Amino acid sequence: MRVSLEEIKFLIDFGQFLLTGAVWLYVYLQNRHMATNDRIEELEDEIKTHLSDHHSRLTRLEGGVRMSDLEKIWEVLRLTQTTLHEIKGRQEAANKLLEEIIKGKLYER
Repeated sequence: MRVSLEEIKFLIDFGQFLLTGAVWLYVYLQNRHMATNDRIEELEDEIKTHLSDHHSRLTRLEGGVRMSDLEKIWEVLRLTQTTLHEIKGRQEAANKLLEEIIKGKLYER
């Protein structure tokens, strides 16, 4: 079984083709990996910037709130709740009176 010069040349060319394809695939995957890593780093930096901004805003808000401010807010809420209950009671009484008037008028006919 002798291998001819043409067959050897073909095998070498085919091996070189496979090696070139493998190198191309490696370079392609590496470039894609690097591009993905760069994009992830950009996103991480962007998120860190946003988080830092939110942190500083929350810190300023928390530092500015005092217990007396919260007590004032709760007092206003209690007063509003009491007023709404009074309005609701008056509205229910007006509805009942209106129903009685309507029923009385309907029975008179």
